[in-house]
Amino acid sequence: MKTGRNDLCPCGSGSKFKKCCINTITPSIPSSQLMDAVRPRLIELIKSEDQYLDLFRSLKRGQIYLVATEGEQTMHLILNEQEYLDMMPIEDRKPLATRLALYEKEKVVAYTEDTGGFMTYAFTDEEVLRCR
Repeated sequence: MKTGRNDLCPCGSGSKFKKCCINTITPSIPSSQLMDAVRPRLIELIKSEDQYLDLFRSLKRGQIYLVATEGEQTMHLILNEQEYLDMMPIEDRKPLATRLALYEKEKVVAYTEDTGGFMTYAFTDEEVLRCR
C-alpha cells in the first residue's frame, strides 16, 4: 500500500507525509536502470532451486531474504529488519526503515554484489511463484 502525500507519515510523527519524510523516503541506492535489470534476474535465481523458493516462501513480515554474491559464491540468508538496517550507511537507515514499514503483503528480498551496493526489492508471492 502506497502512502499518499496527505496521509499521516508512516514514521509515526503525526505529521502529514508531505511535511515529514517524503523527501527522505529513497535512500542512496543504485540507479533505477540497474535495479530494474537485476529484478528479473533475482526472481529467476530464487526460482532456480527449491531451497531458495522455500526460503522465499518462509519469509514473514519483518524479515529480509538477503542474496549476497561475492566472487563465485552466493550466500542466501534470512535477516530481521534491524540486522539488515545495521548493514546500511547511517544516513540510509531511517529512510529504508520507513520504506520497509510501508510493505504489507510483500516479501522483502535484498541483493548485493562485491562490486556494488545493496538493492532492496518488495516482491509479491504471485510475482515470484507464478510459472513454476
